[in-house]
Amino acid sequence: MNAPKNVKPNGSPVRVGRGSAGARELECGWSLIRVEPESGNVICGRGRGRVNCPRREFELLNFPGSDDMWNIIADHKDDDLRKAKEAWTELDLLGVVSALIHYVRKLDPAFSGVQTIADLTEKIREIESVCKRSMDLLRLEIKRTQKEYDRFAARTELGRDKKDDLLARVSDLENEYAARAYRYETQLPAWRRLASAIQSTDKMSQKN
Repeated sequence: MNAPKNVKPNGSPVRVGRGSAGARELECGWSLIRVEPESGNVICGRGRGRVNCPRREFELLNFPGSDDMWNIIADHKDDDLRKAKEAWTELDLLGVVSALIHYVRKLDPAFSGVQTIADLTEKIREIESVCKRSMDLLRLEIKRTQKEYDRFAARTELGRDKKDDLLARVSDLENEYAARAYRYETQLPAWRRLASAIQSTDKMSQKN
């Protein structure tokens, strides 16, 4: 019997399923002890405890990319993430993917029509392109408005009001740029990690 696919090295942290139907839980914090050569089953340990994890179950809980999936759904309270965890507990990877697609639609208005992983990937590319373009334009506009502010001679009350307006305009542009930068530097990487985790889960579901 061949060992489980893509099995981790001995000592690696892994997940196991414990309990019976209706009271089953996924548990992290276990370590891979060894793979049984005849059955391909995996012996996992935690402290002095040992559990024999069936080959297929181990693969469905510890496939490549599953660590990212666990980090996404493990302790979150969102209903769709809870459904994803429940589906994974029952080894239903298609159910995990479905729940996460529902979750994605709530993350941003741009994702409201997402139906598939391909849709999500395409939307992320579109958002990235728009962010890059708008940040470039905003940088130019900030620089132009700042120069105009610096050159403007406020010799009258009306002139001082105009200069104040220019300064407010610079501030507004900088705030808009910061919002775009947050989307580009923080949200987009998180969304890409989520898309990658969903893709890995879907890929694994197609093999089982």
